[in-house]
Amino acid sequence: MAVALSLFGVVSFAQASSLNATQVSAIVGLLQAFGADQSIIANVQANLLGQSTVASTMSCASFSTLKRGDTDATSGGAVTQLQRYVGISPTTGYYGALTQIAYGNKCINNNAQPGAVAGMSKYTDSDFGFSFWYPNGWTVIKHKSGSGSFSPWEITITNPQNTTQNLAILETTSDSAVNNIEGYYFDSRLSTWMQQESNTPPQAADISNNTMGGLHVFPGNEQSIIPLSANKFLSVSANDVTNTVQWGQLANTIVATDSSVATPVSTAQQIAAIQAEASAYGVSGAVTPITTTTQTYSNSQYGFSVQYPSTAIVNPDCSEGFAVCRNNPAVVFSVQSSQQNSGFDHGFTSISVVTGSAAAAACVVNTSPGYGTFSNKTINNIPFAVYGTGSIAAGTQEGESLYNTLHNGNCYVIDQDEFSHIGQSSTQAQADLESIVQSFRFTN
Repeated sequence: MAVALSLFGVVSFAQASSLNATQVSAIVGLLQAFGADQSIIANVQANLLGQSTVASTMSCASFSTLKRGDTDATSGGAVTQLQRYVGISPTTGYYGALTQIAYGNKCINNNAQPGAVAGMSKYTDSDFGFSFWYPNGWTVIKHKSGSGSFSPWEITITNPQNTTQNLAILETTSDSAVNNIEGYYFDSRLSTWMQQESNTPPQAADISNNTMGGLHVFPGNEQSIIPLSANKFLSVSANDVTNTVQWGQLANTIVATDSSVATPVSTAQQIAAIQAEASAYGVSGAVTPITTTTQTYSNSQYGFSVQYPSTAIVNPDCSEGFAVCRNNPAVVFSVQSSQQNSGFDHGFTSISVVTGSAAAAACVVNTSPGYGTFSNKTINNIPFAVYGTGSIAAGTQEGESLYNTLHNGNCYVIDQDEFSHIGQSSTQAQADLESIVQSFRFTN
């Protein structure tokens, strides 16, 4: 690391100004490959772009007085410094929902592993460098996967009361791109994970799905592939190959024992991931709500109120582009589930209000065959037409529910979306979303 940083220390501002965006990106990529701290990367990037940098003496405490809605104009430029400190690029100079999330992850959320979760145990393999959680009473055995001396090690996790619940973690190594694992390999020249399928050119692998330990999860042939390094992989599978939910839930709990490999999500999010696994295996009493308090949002203009978990991130005006806003000008409120930054599961809720002559048409739900599911529900004496649909693409799944109701000539639409890797839906995220719609009330 010191060698890498010294290379950049000799780049003057005059030299930096001659670098183009591609060259700057290459330098930043090299720093990331060396595992440089995000604040160092932000300083180097700012220097190379001829921008002001974040002082090395700054810490989380330097920004503790900033709050949602602050701008560079009201804070003397501190918001941009904060955004560089937490790694937001490009900076906006506005302290909104995305800045709040990044600050919380870096400065507030404790990402230490939980000491205990009801009904669950942790297994650590010090030799290969990872840990995972499994239900109490299950057997965990590490053994050679074959009879040969070079056979890789394998860990089997079995429910003695139901042997069909049998999972396996295979510890494999790969010394080159030629001997890759299901087409995945790390390109050191590009500092990028790549995937090459049969008879197709290599392309950048999708690294958007991660375990609670921050480790990438790649979809394989009836297995999940988790790299611990460029040449150490875990292959997680189940004897019942249709049991994707259960092996995916266990895979979610894998964390590297070397803290420099990846950054885990917050302790609360780790507990949620472990509880989701417990729920998938029917562990009695293991799932308890993390969210114990709620906040209330009231809209006097359109006459409604709704409650949301205090751990969620609220973005009433869609000013920072939550996915659920969909560039929809009718959205008057949106909230992001606390699961968003776990990397493998997140949920959004938005409330739209369509007024005037377009209101009646906006509340019409397509009930034709093949267009999803349709039902009528009454919540808090409010009749809703409910439309549900789902899709699967590129190893991810999306479920969407629309709750439509006409009131005082306006169409109110509650839109709920949950995104996750196939087989890795979060019980807590689903509970958060459901609690929001169940709390909806009219105030006029």
